[in-house]
Amino acid sequence: MRWAALVSYDGSQFHGFSVQPKGIETVGEALTCALNIVFQSSIELVVAGRTDKGVHAVGQVISFDAGKPRTERPLRSLNRLLPSSIRVHHLEETEEWFSARYSAKYRCYVFRINKIGADSPFLTERSWYVGETLDVKRMQTAAMALVGRHDFKAFCKSGGRDGRPTKRVLYGVEVLESKNFVDIVLWSNSFCHQMVRSIVSLLVEVGCGRRRGVVLREAIISGERSIIHSVAPPGGLYLFGVGYSSFNQESRRLWLDRVKSWEFTGPNWRVERV
Repeated sequence: MRWAALVSYDGSQFHGFSVQPKGIETVGEALTCALNIVFQSSIELVVAGRTDKGVHAVGQVISFDAGKPRTERPLRSLNRLLPSSIRVHHLEETEEWFSARYSAKYRCYVFRINKIGADSPFLTERSWYVGETLDVKRMQTAAMALVGRHDFKAFCKSGGRDGRPTKRVLYGVEVLESKNFVDIVLWSNSFCHQMVRSIVSLLVEVGCGRRRGVVLREAIISGERSIIHSVAPPGGLYLFGVGYSSFNQESRRLWLDRVKSWEFTGPNWRVERV
């Protein structure tokens, strides 16, 4: 039987999602251990997007093969076994062909910048306090240069030197401002290592007036990693959700509604084909 689950986690205390050498805590390791107990099996997880150290998730999706769980309330049992920083919100039997990773059409990431200040202990590891007023309209205009199919070599940590492909399709970027936050929302078929944090860093420099808006287009055209002076901190980054059907205006509207109503809560949706 194949199962799918919707998971959220605070990544502050974890060394990313992927299982690391023994003794290094990761989200994937904690989930695998809990699933092994509940399903009385050796579980191999497939994950929609492997998040880095310190990065969070609102709507991460995992899939795995296992028989019937040993309990009639497997969701409750899983959450009792997991640390409080990881929650499984939905667990369901799914089609045999479904893969959390390979069935995904796109991922939605959100980077949260807080306007409240650096003094709140509740926001330090969950958002980025820039400390300067951001010109959100200028950021949104500059971000449009990224939309479409491009080589994002300049925005990938390796700069393409590791031989991995750096071409991606960015379906959309939105810069949303509310009373307390500026949220940068991005949808892409996939993201290379540190791609979102590099984009956010450059957009913040544009919003603060330190760089011209055309710098994002220049980065795309040149492919020069040196244009990116720094990357945004991991604590503001969230894998917000995963789409399993083609990205369109309706799905865009749906994700934006979810982001706008989000207040550090878990997902209120299931593993949908959106």
